[in-house]
Amino acid sequence: AITPWAVWFASCKIPEAGMLRDQRRIVPMKLRRLWSRLAMTVGVLLYASGCFPRRLYFRKGHPLRAETQLSKVDESLYSRQLYVLGVGAQLKLQKARVLVIGDNPVGIETAKNLILAGAGAVHLSPGERQSLPQSPEDHSNSMLRGMLPNLNPYVEVRVYNHSVGISNYSVVIVTSGSTGARIRINRECRRLGACFVSGEAHGLFCEAFCDFLDKFVVYDQDGEKPRELAVVSVTNPPDSEVITVQTSSRHKLNIGDYLTINSNHGRWRVLEIMNPYSFQMEPAANTKEFRPERGDFIYQVKMPKCLRFLPLECRLKDPGDFLETGVFGGVEKVSSLVVHCGFQALNTLESHLAKHSNPDVEQFERFLQETRFHLSSLREKHRFVSQEFDFEARHVLWGILRGAWSDIPPITSFLGGFLAQEALKAISRKFTPLQQWMLLSAPECLPDLAPPTCREIRIVNFSEPELISSNLSAPETSGPPVKRQKLASKYMGQKRAFGDEIQRRLGESSVFLVGAGAIGCEMLKIFAQMGIGTSSKGGSIHVTDMDTIERSNLNRQFLFRPKDVGSFKAKVAAEAACALNPDVNIKAYTERVGPETEHVFSANFYKNLSLFISALDNVQARVYLDDTCLLFKKPMIDAGTQGSKGSTQSVIPHLSENYAAQQDPPGEGVPMCTVKNFPFLAEHTIQWAKEWFVELFQVNVKEGRKFLKSPEEFIRSVESGLEEKGGDDRAQSVLKSLIPLEYSYKGSIMWGIDRFREEFAEKIFSLLSTFPPDLQTDQGTSFWSGTKRVPRALSLNVSDPMQLRFIRASARIISQARGIDIPKHDEALVTEVVRERQGFQNSSTNTDPILQLRNLAKSTFDVERDLREVEFDKDNDSNFQMDFITSAANLRARNYRIREATDLEAKQIAGSIIPAIATTTALVSGLACLEIYKLLQNKSLSSYRNNFVNLALPLLAASEPAPPKRSPGSNYTIWDHIECQGRTIKDLSLELSQKHGWTLDMVSCDNALLYATFFPLEKRNIRYTMPLTQLLQEVLGKEKARSMWENGRYVELVASASDEEGRDVEVPVIRLSWLHME
Repeated sequence: AITPWAVWFASCKIPEAGMLRDQRRIVPMKLRRLWSRLAMTVGVLLYASGCFPRRLYFRKGHPLRAETQLSKVDESLYSRQLYVLGVGAQLKLQKARVLVIGDNPVGIETAKNLILAGAGAVHLSPGERQSLPQSPEDHSNSMLRGMLPNLNPYVEVRVYNHSVGISNYSVVIVTSGSTGARIRINRECRRLGACFVSGEAHGLFCEAFCDFLDKFVVYDQDGEKPRELAVVSVTNPPDSEVITVQTSSRHKLNIGDYLTINSNHGRWRVLEIMNPYSFQMEPAANTKEFRPERGDFIYQVKMPKCLRFLPLECRLKDPGDFLETGVFGGVEKVSSLVVHCGFQALNTLESHLAKHSNPDVEQFERFLQETRFHLSSLREKHRFVSQEFDFEARHVLWGILRGAWSDIPPITSFLGGFLAQEALKAISRKFTPLQQWMLLSAPECLPDLAPPTCREIRIVNFSEPELISSNLSAPETSGPPVKRQKLASKYMGQKRAFGDEIQRRLGESSVFLVGAGAIGCEMLKIFAQMGIGTSSKGGSIHVTDMDTIERSNLNRQFLFRPKDVGSFKAKVAAEAACALNPDVNIKAYTERVGPETEHVFSANFYKNLSLFISALDNVQARVYLDDTCLLFKKPMIDAGTQGSKGSTQSVIPHLSENYAAQQDPPGEGVPMCTVKNFPFLAEHTIQWAKEWFVELFQVNVKEGRKFLKSPEEFIRSVESGLEEKGGDDRAQSVLKSLIPLEYSYKGSIMWGIDRFREEFAEKIFSLLSTFPPDLQTDQGTSFWSGTKRVPRALSLNVSDPMQLRFIRASARIISQARGIDIPKHDEALVTEVVRERQGFQNSSTNTDPILQLRNLAKSTFDVERDLREVEFDKDNDSNFQMDFITSAANLRARNYRIREATDLEAKQIAGSIIPAIATTTALVSGLACLEIYKLLQNKSLSSYRNNFVNLALPLLAASEPAPPKRSPGSNYTIWDHIECQGRTIKDLSLELSQKHGWTLDMVSCDNALLYATFFPLEKRNIRYTMPLTQLLQEVLGKEKARSMWENGRYVELVASASDEEGRDVEVPVIRLSWLHME
């Protein structure tokens, strides 16, 4: 009984074992003296033995609570992340202890991502100081460091101001320190059995290293959901073990994948991929002479893989392959070994280089020689052959030296996300870890300045054991030394890498950020650190988001706190960004960007912007923003994530294609008849349950409200529509929403029982009467074969928890729709009513819908009582909506003998939830913000990058944006437009004919046809000479047409024409600038 108190008192004496030192004062002095010796002994023994539940300790202000037990996962907080990691991996993460050595920006960013992910304990210690020191004015990193303890109440967060030991940690991450210090820490980690992760950033260059010991087993290499495939046909030669399988959908398998039949019949291996729907497989083990047949299910099996890692000391001598984008920074021209050895040269010359000043020619020459020495010291297969660096290599090395020990916010965000993700892999054993080096270099972001000219470097005998820097005197320069300028600014790192002019442009930029969710929060943090919108000469940040904060957002959107739940995202995020950098000029909006808000986001608003940032979660909104960029000729950077995957796209006026030029392939659809009558996958039953929810509690309620408003009129409309399709459906909708008449919660329970019997029994009997189990097709094969599974009806059973869950959820939701009070403890009542109704039929036995409607209209039903539609809310567990969908889907799965879905799986499919994790968000946001530096320098197209990442593999891929397509003949692109002064269609036709030699055939505006040569002659003549202002109001509507030019937007027409030879010509957009002026 005294053990918890003893341990708690012990924590007041030993900071490593519990709470912080400043919490000792809350313990009475007498009690502390009484228990000091006993508590110390008990606490140390329990802590050392590993049986002490460390997660019971919280930072100051957080009491010990039962819901923080390690065996539970807070699904309301980690719901989006659970779809990435899974419950098992999340439980491992909650038990893990991580030490981050280095409280520089990279270390703080890494710790932030781990805390958001929910690691059991995250401790941050300073390590060796290598970054440029902050100026007194720069407090954004200090603010982020102070935010760490408040990011996640489930995580034990400690920020030390001194070095700590690395024992009792499962992962150690080093972001600051010399190469020698990192080697020593790596050796100690190997001795203790801890995984080691290292990261280092110098300006626009960064690298990472992982050492997960000699034997590291990965249980899920890619994180993809195992494939579940229905077998359509099987070709099984009698004299061969190899069989060919055809599936009902794209199998998406690879050679070597392992499979099992119906979850428990042997193990098979994919031998060859025939086409997207067929493959060959052979038995791997324990087949027991079982062969798949038509109608069976094949399940993909994730096989563990054992990986071997080498220590840092060995990998410095033999780096092996680097994970890199292959395009960034000209790495395809400059060997990655040059950048890697440049990092080693910086560590070697740290004491000889001035961190507070821009490098001069003398330092650059010494740096080149030290880099050459490190290249020559590698093993023979990596030996650098060239005797002299070419221009590209010198440019890259000059960029490394200029950015040495400088923190560039986008690179910091990228590296912090990458290091945190590798730590999650080490803890969870999920996803393939880095093996073993990662390199990112982006010198294309730097100003186009040639590196300084050095005298020809003499050849040094590299066989000497000592380092160059230890005995090399200062070389003579080819010219007078460059005067060193000390940097004293909060943007010290950026100014050192880019100069004062780029920093001034950043401050004067006006950015429009659309979306303040996970990516939006990361963007605002990076903007504040970069100094975007800080100038008083017009710089500003505009952010808009119509959504409010939910608890599930707190896991990724780190600018929000529990007290902010229910508030608008944009406003809270803007306030948090101002706290990070008080100089930022930021304005928050809560409107959706679309045609209905063009009076808010008008032409004058867009004209003053420098850049659009798309942080949206749907394609439709992105396309509208893309159209706006085309209209006002503004650049846009788009970023998006899905689990461990992410992408960025740069849209540059006149240089690149627009966002909508490329579209993702459509997803695999499921025929409605399959979902409705012949499901064979759990996804089908969940989709059916979601559609049934909408039908019952939205569509039917709408019809019920119409009936209550005017019963006789509604009945007449139903009677007149019975001959047409839909009349009987409308009557049934009203009956389902209003019957039974008993206005009580018990009546709602009976309504739920009726729905159960109707869907899971009566409709199944009806389907089997139409398609009997022994039905044969015209070809003589069984109708119920392949993916069609013979259903079976369910009977009401009070002992079935799934049935009780469905009936209870149905009763609560219909009670909410009808305004019926719901008792607090209704489980017993539901069980009692179900037991009573087990032997009865449905409440409504009259099959004539019109007669039932008339009886309902004549009844004593309270017609004044209003029905309310139930809006679907997947994240509110108290509304029982997901209970309804999950239980309905699983009951239908029992009808068809299909695998039942978990609550998380049902929630993801029904709610169309996009998996998300903070690590991917931080990394992708950093890559997107790198493009801003290029935009401010008007770089050529070859400098911009579209990125795709998959941290599960891991994969970093980049490509140069495609140029816009040019129309044949006219040579125009989608960014071009024609300015016309014509006030009528006739004037436009003459203007196009005189300037371009085109004959106008058709004109439209906003998808409405204004003029066409195939119009009747009278109509064509009237519109040909009608003033365009009058014509637009007549075709589009007066209000819509006038809003187009009154909001200051350009009025643009889409035309088709032909040339003098009668060939069709792609006419660019016609812009009526005169109408805009009016």
